[in-house]
Amino acid sequence: MTDNGWWEAPSKQSKVKTDIVVEYFQRWAQVMAGSSRKYRSWPDRIAYVDLFAGRGFYKDDTPSTPLRVIQRAASLSHVPERIDIWLNDAEGKYYRELKRAVEDLAPAGELAVPAEVTNYEVSPAFVEHHVRPRPATLFFLDPWGYSGVSLDLIAKTVQAKGSECILFFNFNRINMGVSNELVTDHMVALFGAQRVASMAVSMEGLSSEQREETLMDQAHEALREIGGRYPLDFQFLNEDASKTSHYIIHVSSHLKGHTIMKSIMRNQSSPSDDGIATFVYDPVKHAQTRMKLFEGHAELASDLMQAFPADVPFTMDEVYAKHQFGTPYVPGDYKEALRQLEEAGRIIAEPPAEKRRKRKSQPTFADDVMVTFLPRGGD
Repeated sequence: MTDNGWWEAPSKQSKVKTDIVVEYFQRWAQVMAGSSRKYRSWPDRIAYVDLFAGRGFYKDDTPSTPLRVIQRAASLSHVPERIDIWLNDAEGKYYRELKRAVEDLAPAGELAVPAEVTNYEVSPAFVEHHVRPRPATLFFLDPWGYSGVSLDLIAKTVQAKGSECILFFNFNRINMGVSNELVTDHMVALFGAQRVASMAVSMEGLSSEQREETLMDQAHEALREIGGRYPLDFQFLNEDASKTSHYIIHVSSHLKGHTIMKSIMRNQSSPSDDGIATFVYDPVKHAQTRMKLFEGHAELASDLMQAFPADVPFTMDEVYAKHQFGTPYVPGDYKEALRQLEEAGRIIAEPPAEKRRKRKSQPTFADDVMVTFLPRGGD
């Protein structure tokens, strides 16, 4: 691999990607470390694994993702004494630079177990012999292109208790690779032989937008088949916002982790006009101020009235869990939509608005508030 100026300084997209990973690592590590202290059945240790870690620092001295994770880990309560960190890069030069960067990083010395830095090529043989399902482990898979990433590898990152994966999905190169016989083996490793054969036929003649939608749907389906019940995308556009560059995909089998990542990705999204998260980084729009309108919540309220049966009580948390998958909505959006429905007399909430705590003159909507949808016309 040649860096082609990649390591001069982080791009805006790289900064956002790293922020998402580091913020999610913090939230995940705090939950996992808290569970290990609270429950005897929970693993005593947690881990962070980055198999394509790079050199550690950009040439402008900006620390890259693995160094940022170490810094964050060292700052968290009850994490430094519980965490194992494994960083790997196949490029000999980058491995040596990364190892030196970790050794020179002061926060790394605060970890009870020093971070392990290795120099393996990520191959099927490596995955078979060195990667196993690890309880309470967050894997970050960020390859230069797509070589080394496989369904087998991803499956091992999500099968164990408390383990999750954040995957860099190089859309541009994978999109070209699906129809390229020279890289069929890589595509088969990533999607499976049957799915690749089907995609090569079904994607022929599609528009670029249809092709992208089909490719991402197939990626989600493949991830769900190996145990990633809740795949969640964040899309990055290229510098002029004319087309997709890549995605990061959070792969989790747990709704709680999925919900936490949704919140983090929402905060990193470029602005929208309706107050609903875009889950897109658009370099052209990102500096704009988010408009605080509520058309999006009105649309969600209408969807909920159609999706849920009348006269059956649900908690707010159950409404979210049953409806949210595949939508851009986070719990706060459901609370706002339900508040609007209550105000319009379309639902009954218990306790009612007048008995709930208020924030900014509006009644709050706690997770355990019971909601009963009233009959619609024709019900």
